[in-house]
Amino acid sequence: MTTYTELHPDSKVWIYQADRVLNPYEQLSIKQKIDLFTKEWASHGKDVKAFGDIYYDRFIVLFADETRAGVSGCSIDSSVQFIQSIGREYDINFFNRLQVAFKDGDEIRSVPQSEFTELCSNGVIHNSTIVFNNLISSKREFESRWEGPISESWHSRFIS
Repeated sequence: MTTYTELHPDSKVWIYQADRVLNPYEQLSIKQKIDLFTKEWASHGKDVKAFGDIYYDRFIVLFADETRAGVSGCSIDSSVQFIQSIGREYDINFFNRLQVAFKDGDEIRSVPQSEFTELCSNGVIHNSTIVFNNLISSKREFESRWEGPISESWHSRFIS
């Protein structure tokens, strides 16, 4: 099984944000499914060097190292189907792209984009608020830009 540290910095990344916090039982069960999926993930018959984990009790992050084999459209589709199956099994929506996640003290909050805009307008969220940029596409970006101040993210457009 591939570990996170074995992945090339340019490995592709996909981030799926749950619409709620995953409880410890769900996390354990889902992590086992992630481990099995990444171990068996293939592209055109070749194994994909992959890793996946759950971060902050809310995000499933999948990585694919393409230095050995590229990730085909079909293999990407299989990963989406995998996440959809988890969503159905646990009644979790991982595909609501209008939810914005940010740090509020020690807590990770997720709110609809309209509420996020309102919180920005009211000064509750400001330039130094830490947000999650789920649009990043590589391990390198995951390590440097996935979570950071709103002023350094595409979310800054919501700050008045």
